[in-house]
Order: sequence, then C-alpha cells, then structure tokens
Amino acid sequence: MSLPESVASVDQIRECAARVRAALQGFNPEYLPIGLKSFPRGACGDACLILGAALQDRELGDFRYVCGLTDKNGSNESHAWVIGEGLIIDITADQFADGMPAVFVGSASKWHDRWTEVVETGPADYRKWKGHTLYELDQLYEAIKPQLV
Repeated sequence: MSLPESVASVDQIRECAARVRAALQGFNPEYLPIGLKSFPRGACGDACLILGAALQDRELGDFRYVCGLTDKNGSNESHAWVIGEGLIIDITADQFADGMPAVFVGSASKWHDRWTEVVETGPADYRKWKGHTLYELDQLYEAIKPQLV
C-alpha cells in the first residue's frame, strides 16, 4: 500500500527544508552574504529565498514569500517564511525565544498566526527577484546545491 501523494509531498518538502537549513548552518559564516551571517538570527528573508529556489528545483510546488510584523513589548519585530501547497515552511523561527523548532512544516501554526500585517510579497525564489544582493545568493545557492540532493 502506497502513501497518498500529499503525504509524500509533505515529507519531501520537510526533507528539502531540513537540507537547506543544514546546508546554511554548516556554511562558514565568513563566506555568507550579510543577511545570513548570523543564521538563523536575522536571516529569515534570504533563507526563504534560498529555500524557495531549492523547493522549485525539486518541483515540489508553488511557494510564496510571506512577511509578517508583530509588536512585542513595544518593539516591532518582523519575520519571513514560505507558504505553498497548503503548508507553512519556516527554517528560521527558532531565532525567537518562543520554542519553535529549527524546521517547521505544517498546515497551521498558532505561532505564525501571532504575526500581524502578514503580506505575501512574491515568489519564494531569489531567481525571480531583482536587487543587488541576488548575485551573492546565487553564489551561495550554487555552493550548497550538492548538499540538497
């Protein structure tokens, strides 16, 4: 008896997310783009764009980049994650002291629901964006790609 396709897809998405997380964590911070130097802290945006590229290359679905804000003790915080295929995929939520795992893949999350002003900003793949840091992300992605298969 085989698993339903959706279960296999969730497992494949979780595996891909875990591989991206491990690759980013294992990379020498000295050679990481500035947005990833303190991974996972403050690295959610660029990490989402790398994750999105990996998910796209593995043909696991259509994923979007999402950013949310929250007011915590009078201070604004922001965070980014990836959504698609009915899932929330987050490989940097553990940067906050709220007990989130290093890799979160799920259809719902009370933790993610706490973010207000959530905006879907575009595709979760750096290759579909424009900007001056994309060259650095491309160099990094090419360097970690062998670890993602």
